[in-house]
Amino acid sequence: MGFTISEDHLGDDILDIVQGSIFGIGHLKNSVHQLCLNIIMQENPTPQNNPLLFWVALCLQTEEFGNQQRLEINGHESKDEFTMKEKLEALVHYARVFIMDHAYQSWLLSDSVPQEGKIALETALSSDRWDWINHGLPRPADQQGDPADFAQPHWQAFKTHFEALHSKWLVKGSNSPISIILELL
Repeated sequence: MGFTISEDHLGDDILDIVQGSIFGIGHLKNSVHQLCLNIIMQENPTPQNNPLLFWVALCLQTEEFGNQQRLEINGHESKDEFTMKEKLEALVHYARVFIMDHAYQSWLLSDSVPQEGKIALETALSSDRWDWINHGLPRPADQQGDPADFAQPHWQAFKTHFEALHSKWLVKGSNSPISIILELL
């Protein structure tokens, strides 16, 4: 089971990370973010051409063959506490986060979206009423005046945009790495 990075696929993304590191953390962050998106949004993925599926295949082999040697750091063995199912569920969760962010960013940059819709969505999402999310707290039980009225046209337009990306990249039967991972769950 070999893994190959072609120049036209992911090779340029990896070079962007190297170059981004020269220009500071902002460029590096954007390059890594784009690499992750390209890995998640790859069509016709296999363990031979997609690093995410390659890693999943290695994890599955480790699970199948039992207790494999672990990496030692400062004389201590690095122990993996997650089940294979938990690892796969985490990958699916973070893929959803990346696709949601991509949907939001691409929707905002779209020329077909009216400026007032973009402003309304940005305003709703930057409201202080979402502060509980930033602190990892549960949603308040009685939150009156919710900043998001999801019946509004801008929310419906964004939802339609997101649903198309979700269907293409994040469901069983789609031609994506996450589809393969979902089949394993």
